[in-house]
Amino acid sequence: MEEKKKTKKAPTKKVETPVVEVVTVVQPKFEGKITYTKELVKEYIAVITNAKFAIVFFGIALAFSIGGGIAHGVMEGNWYILGFAAVLLILAATFFSILVRTPKLTYAQMCERNAGVEPTTLLSFFEEKIVIQAEGKADTSEYTYKQIKQIKESRNLIILSTVSKLHIIIEISKLTGGKKEEFLQFLRYKAFGASSLAMVPKQ
Repeated sequence: MEEKKKTKKAPTKKVETPVVEVVTVVQPKFEGKITYTKELVKEYIAVITNAKFAIVFFGIALAFSIGGGIAHGVMEGNWYILGFAAVLLILAATFFSILVRTPKLTYAQMCERNAGVEPTTLLSFFEEKIVIQAEGKADTSEYTYKQIKQIKESRNLIILSTVSKLHIIIEISKLTGGKKEEFLQFLRYKAFGASSLAMVPKQ
């Protein structure tokens, strides 16, 4: 009888299934963008300094002080009063000069630090944090909502004041992800709690 030839089976190779790691990309709830033009810088400075109120109040008080001082000094022939009124006039001129020059100087400094170009900032508002990045640069800054101390709104801007006295500025027309009212509601809830109305009236 013929012997059956024994055939050796080739060893089976174990095929390893590659493990695919699924990375979930968290999308921001809202996004914003601001280019610091002369007009927006002027508006921002006016909001944080309450410039309108300061000019009106200081102007009225100063007009009465200087006018009354000069009139009294002339009538009484008192040069001390006239001198005091002159000092007030110089201080007033200096004060108004600073108010007028501050936005221009701030704008010039911003452009100078950005190679002579108006800087643009990108803002992303996630559920737990705010991420800020200068356009064209890799570095980012992060803030939590609990760092927000106050929310101010003007014609074109929403300004968030932080506990460290820094400001996060959002241009309303560049906001995406929802309407302005929805964004403000989101901010108030995250920063102050559901029932908080820590909102400064529109200026």
